[in-house]
Amino acid sequence: MSAAQADWEPAFGLTGVRRVLAIATAAFLLTGVFIVIGFPYDRLTPRITQAVEATTGTRVSIGRLGLGLAWLGPQLRAWDVAVTTPAGRRIPIERLRVHPAWSLSWLRGMPSLVVAVRSPLGEIDGTVRIGPQPAFDGTLKSFDLAQLPLDLVAPGASLDGRGDATIDLAMGEAGAEGTARFDVTQGSFGLPMLPIGVPFDGVHGDVVLGGETLAKIDAFELTGPLIQVSATGTLGQAPAATLAPLALEAQIEVRDATARSMLQGQGVRLGADGKASLSVGGTLGDPQVQTGTGRAPAPRPVPRQP
Repeated sequence: MSAAQADWEPAFGLTGVRRVLAIATAAFLLTGVFIVIGFPYDRLTPRITQAVEATTGTRVSIGRLGLGLAWLGPQLRAWDVAVTTPAGRRIPIERLRVHPAWSLSWLRGMPSLVVAVRSPLGEIDGTVRIGPQPAFDGTLKSFDLAQLPLDLVAPGASLDGRGDATIDLAMGEAGAEGTARFDVTQGSFGLPMLPIGVPFDGVHGDVVLGGETLAKIDAFELTGPLIQVSATGTLGQAPAATLAPLALEAQIEVRDATARSMLQGQGVRLGADGKASLSVGGTLGDPQVQTGTGRAPAPRPVPRQP
């Protein structure tokens, strides 16, 4: 063997320091596996449930608890979890996975955790930051809209369907701050002024929370067999959500004769084609609708005759 070959082999072989590192890594992984297999999780479960209840006032029961590895770090796994809120609402969770996130927030004393939740009510995947200003950055998939507490912000309203959302929110001193984008397919909504639910094919929205307003609606589009709505505007700051002032401009097109009669009975003036421009003022708890004062659609250009 030549001297050149002798110098070449150690650089890629498991010799010296590399051999020690390989053995240490294998020992670490094997030790982790043995811990995962033999850890007495049944003793840990009561402590976790007691800590959650003491911190949040929420009762939690865990059917089964385990530990795994994610990116060479520990991952806590739970199955058959039931969460009962202080109001008595029960939230079933089929599977839950939590592990530390790679984030500089740890250096500021604010832990960040990667969370994955699987529930009949929907799926959650994202990063949760724990601290004085908790935050969430992630996605919701196939979320059951009927579970949203609409009565807290719009008494008498109802919403049904499944939706997806991309959320990046943090709780600041004045409330939630960040962005939310949502898409819903095949559902229905109800309002106190309407005697029946209104079906829709799809809803899309882009909302910015915080700043000078409680919420800024950059885009809202609803399409359905009975009605089509597009709107933009703001929801102002207020001590209570129902008192938040509304400043919305909307365009509606009512395609169903029965729905036209219902809206006209509520004072909404529709054109012969079922279309109208609306300005929505008042408050979230008591909206005031004015017809014909909103921004009218731009007229289509008339082609010039040659």
